[in-house]
Amino acid sequence: MTTTVSAAPPSAPTAAHRRQYRRVFLLVFTVAMCGKLIDGYVQAVGPGLAMATRQLEMTALWQGLVGAGALIGCFVGSPLFGWLTDRYGRKPLVVFTMAAYLVGCLAQLWVTSPGQLLAVRLFIGLVIGAEYVVTSPMVAEFAPAARRGTLLASLQFGWYVGFIVAYVIGYLVAEAAPGAWRWPFAGAAVLAALGLVLALRLPESPAWLAGKGRRAEAADLIARRIGPAYDLAAFAPESAPTDAAAPRRSGWRLLLGREYRSRTVFVCVFWACSVLPYFAIGTFAPRVLSSLGLGNGLAASVATSVLAVVGSAVGVLLVDRTGRRPLVLFTFWVSGAALAVIGLWSGAPLAVVVICFLVFSFFNAAQGVLPGVYPKELFPAEVRASASGIGSAVSRAAAAAGTFLLPMAMDRIGVPATMVLAAAILVLGAVVSHVMAPETRGKSLAGASTAGRGATAPASASDL
Repeated sequence: MTTTVSAAPPSAPTAAHRRQYRRVFLLVFTVAMCGKLIDGYVQAVGPGLAMATRQLEMTALWQGLVGAGALIGCFVGSPLFGWLTDRYGRKPLVVFTMAAYLVGCLAQLWVTSPGQLLAVRLFIGLVIGAEYVVTSPMVAEFAPAARRGTLLASLQFGWYVGFIVAYVIGYLVAEAAPGAWRWPFAGAAVLAALGLVLALRLPESPAWLAGKGRRAEAADLIARRIGPAYDLAAFAPESAPTDAAAPRRSGWRLLLGREYRSRTVFVCVFWACSVLPYFAIGTFAPRVLSSLGLGNGLAASVATSVLAVVGSAVGVLLVDRTGRRPLVLFTFWVSGAALAVIGLWSGAPLAVVVICFLVFSFFNAAQGVLPGVYPKELFPAEVRASASGIGSAVSRAAAAAGTFLLPMAMDRIGVPATMVLAAAILVLGAVVSHVMAPETRGKSLAGASTAGRGATAPASASDL
């Protein structure tokens, strides 16, 4: 017996239906943006860490552990919560994430030792892992295909905004009081409270419901929350099985099987190579920039973070114009070349060092929108969160290793050699992307996630 889904909505959406859909999508997108702003905020520990180091008398080892703590937690949390999200649904995990963020952020106000701070940072990392794999897939499953890349990339832009806000707050309160370092760490609690209130109003994802075989429930949800002019073809086209009797693989079996293995490898490698230099250098930016002769390293790191926000905004503008593949290749090569110049040109004029560091910050941030796009487009609904979780875990393991080792590498081999190693990682990402990166611009979510079949189906039903 064959089960089909209608290829088009039963009737043309009215203006009222479109407004209803936009309200629902705005709710989904706003919750996801809260999550991304918090992610960026809680991972910008540079200024707060510099202050906490003095107050808590942290050694270089403790600095590395605290700096990498959230990344280590994310390594565990991403695959775990990716599996839970694909198994139990998007909404329950979003609500949990926002509540846990609120608890973790506030807990940082009362830490009194490096060990306590590390424990809280590890917990926050687990929550970051959950957020990475639940909110973005939900946006992808509600978004119109023609603007999906821009919308997903905008979430990554929100990450950079949160990052720079934390940096600015840390810079402004650096000398306010002996315990002022706690406020940059805990400030994201306000966003977490807002996100929790909004998350309680979210619908479940129709694509997830349909992917679990709950197609009648998905259709009813669409009719109630979005409007009777829409059907499953608009929100879950890839969920229609061609043979109802044929078992559908899921989880690791699907991700590591013949169809999706290369996509899984690509996502893991490109994501890891993209974030490792950024997190390692960004966490210790004040020290790195001071070592390169830029005087007040904290002020210089704030300036480069602001430029990173601009680069991220440019990435948002380009992702649906130039496409995913040209953006990932060009940004890898340019940012890698910039760090290579810093590392290989001993005695370079200060102006050259400044320009190269700004070029790295700008182009690496422009590329930084793609981890929010590729993993959500390349896999079907039943493993979309799991794929994001695996990619996030690998990338966070790489970023945690880089963040932990960077202060020791600067002490042992020097800043120039450390910059050359970071450049080599970016070049590796460029080579792997040249061989493996697909193009998904303009394709429906069903078409983009169909491995090995061309994936060229348009998304007229999901233009909404």
